[in-house]
Amino acid sequence: MRNAKRESESAKKGEICESETRKRKRKPIPELPLLRKHGPSKPVETGKPVPIRWLSPETMRERTFTPKSDTWAYGVLCWEIFSNAQQPYQFMSNNDVAPMVLRGTRLRFPNVTPPPFAEFIRANVWTADDVRRYSMRDVLAWIEQHIDELIDDTTASRHDTTTATTTRNRGSRQGSRTGS
Repeated sequence: MRNAKRESESAKKGEICESETRKRKRKPIPELPLLRKHGPSKPVETGKPVPIRWLSPETMRERTFTPKSDTWAYGVLCWEIFSNAQQPYQFMSNNDVAPMVLRGTRLRFPNVTPPPFAEFIRANVWTADDVRRYSMRDVLAWIEQHIDELIDDTTASRHDTTTATTTRNRGSRQGSRTGS
């Protein structure tokens, strides 16, 4: 009997949650007035911390966020994924990152990254010229067009890494056997 009562209460809560979710979906997004006011860009608020390691060169210079600066940050996110969540520019202080990026220094993708993908990000996502930089729609279209090639490259890269590690480990075990 207690279980039936709990299930009934849970169902009511679920209905309430579902009803609240539907209500929330109808509410306008609070940032939309900012988009109308500032157009496709939004100024960086002074005094608030910014994610310097993910900022595009124009955001560092002009202190505005744009859809193209979001594309830049997406490239950094991709680098993080292939780098096993390492911090971008991990051996640099925050104060050193901006001058390096403004001078043209870019993150280096690790060897496990499919070369066509790393080249695409460097040439089209991390270009200093935000007018030439791909939009996220363009990035998605490129990925969709090249996904099979990227998967093949990633699989081959993992296989090569696994084979090299296995061969190296076998060699070290054999060496330790002969030395005994």
